Amino acid sequence: MSQDRIPPDRFHFAWLIVWTVWGAIVGLLVYLFDREAIAGLNWLSAGIFIGTCGIQLLKPLATPFHDWYERLGGGERYLDRMMEVMLEGHEEEISQEELRERLEKYQQSREFQQYLENSLYGVTLAVAPLFGLFYGILGGGVLGAVCPISPELHVTSGRGAVLGIMLGPLFISFIASATCAVMHPVPKYSLRSVDRSRRLTLLVSPVLVVPAVFHCLKEVATLHKGPAS
Repeated sequence: MSQDRIPPDRFHFAWLIVWTVWGAIVGLLVYLFDREAIAGLNWLSAGIFIGTCGIQLLKPLATPFHDWYERLGGGERYLDRMMEVMLEGHEEEISQEELRERLEKYQQSREFQQYLENSLYGVTLAVAPLFGLFYGILGGGVLGAVCPISPELHVTSGRGAVLGIMLGPLFISFIASATCAVMHPVPKYSLRSVDRSRRLTLLVSPVLVVPAVFHCLKEVATLHKGPAS
């Protein structure tokens, strides 16, 4: 196993701890500000639920989510082309050494570099909504729960937490999308007009999560119907 990869058990444990602590903090704030013990326990239960079941619920969506953004960026083609090069070498019955040299030569080609740029663009498109979903819920819930500190808001801690987890992901997503649009590397093998178009798309990338989620749900539904039919 690679030394730089977090073991799944350790990652799941860290995920559980993060969301349980989040639920405990929000629940405690709701109890302190609103004096509602049941509501506070509900927030703690929500954190534990996300920590224990969140990964399992989202796992079926991971592959179609990745594939949708990869196709949107046009980056899936570089893996297909690599396979084509390998199959061509197999059909020509060349040696392993010659095949490796051919692959290395192709990886230095303009076509392959364009595919890599497209792949990076597709991955970057998915960064903002994922970043916003995770940190927006974490930060939004806690910040919303402390709304009663400002009496002018006229919002209870519980309602503030709900508003926080609804608006937080949007706010963080658009901040992340603007950052990605500015920091995205200038492509070496694409036109400037393509680069400008991509940066504009990155700015509105949180909106793209709607068709992406629809695609994921459709793919999951199709997979579940397949064995039954």
